Amino acid sequence: MGTGSKVLTYLTKRLISIFLIILILLMATFIAYDCANIYVILEEGMGMRAETVLTNKEAPLLDKFFTQHCIDTDNLLNSNRYRDYIITDYDYNIKMKKVWAWPWSRRTKVTIQEIVKDISGDLLSSESEGEATSKVPIPKWENGEKIVELKKINRRWVIDEITLKRPLEEFD
Repeated sequence: MGTGSKVLTYLTKRLISIFLIILILLMATFIAYDCANIYVILEEGMGMRAETVLTNKEAPLLDKFFTQHCIDTDNLLNSNRYRDYIITDYDYNIKMKKVWAWPWSRRTKVTIQEIVKDISGDLLSSESEGEATSKVPIPKWENGEKIVELKKINRRWVIDEITLKRPLEEFD
């Protein structure tokens, strides 16, 4: 084997190695960008969902985080479970268990743990709207490990479906 052939083989190996390193760094950057975006969407969107359900107030920005399909089919958003209560305080906590999104994927599933505890408030009086009556038990939140399916629409991740994987009883 000649000197020119050895130099060419050496340079080819180095160029391929550099190309693979750059490719891995680019993939890691795009994966990290998507995962960070998903994390923010879940933190803000799920928190806004909990506030909307508990306070019975309209959330005009809900469609920035959720698809219309999710808003229409979400049991908590459509149940009016807390409409007879004036919720004054609650403790909301969300924990990401598994987040992953390939740069070329348009859908992903994320495992989260959503916990709402220490819900406090009063029952609305039936005689005069807006006045509160004495303390009564407020319905418990559906705490649990949930599978959240997200989809990418116009380069933005939005929540498309929320499914309870398993309830967490110790927070009820």
